Amino acid sequence: MANDRGRLTRRLVGWPRWAAIAVAIGAFVALTLYIGPGDIRAPSLPPELARQPDAYLEDATITQFRADGTLHYRMRIDQATYFDQGGTAQLARPVVDFFAPPSPPWRIEAAAGEVRQVATDEGTEERADLAGDVVLSQVAADGARMELRTPALRLYPSRELIRGSQPVMIERGSGNRTTAAGFEADLASGRIRLFSDADRRVAIVVQPTEFD
Repeated sequence: MANDRGRLTRRLVGWPRWAAIAVAIGAFVALTLYIGPGDIRAPSLPPELARQPDAYLEDATITQFRADGTLHYRMRIDQATYFDQGGTAQLARPVVDFFAPPSPPWRIEAAAGEVRQVATDEGTEERADLAGDVVLSQVAADGARMELRTPALRLYPSRELIRGSQPVMIERGSGNRTTAAGFEADLASGRIRLFSDADRRVAIVVQPTEFD
């Protein structure tokens, strides 16, 4: 890059892989700088350097398209650091816009995040753990806004699925509020399921103006 701070827009099919981004900019980390075990063999670092990042990026934008050419998501990050040991990326102030027409786009904002590969029954997939004043929002065609707030959530981008196991509050533009112990959101269908536990029940507060 020509300077220390730059913006990157990449056209990628599928959730971008660590290796694809690394090839594009030399040594890039973000949600997708994954190097599989055994791909690169490097000498062990001295203890004082073991926790230093292997790659670093500032002020980046990544645009991803689906296989059919439609826009899948756009992600902006203030800063990202990648650690080859463990294959994790740590993100500062990620903002992700998901597009799932004909529904309005979704936006996810957080103070910080960490991305890693996790095992599944079919193999592996990327998982983003976002934390710190996490906000999931959507603005309808008529301007009505839905906003979900929670301390932390887990995003599975390939499945367009979000899960949260901490208290959550959903607020709509009219002032109606719903609280729950946890939730699951399908970004493709727009469905949000709320969960309760022994300490917290699903509670809905409806403003009197809704009955006018």
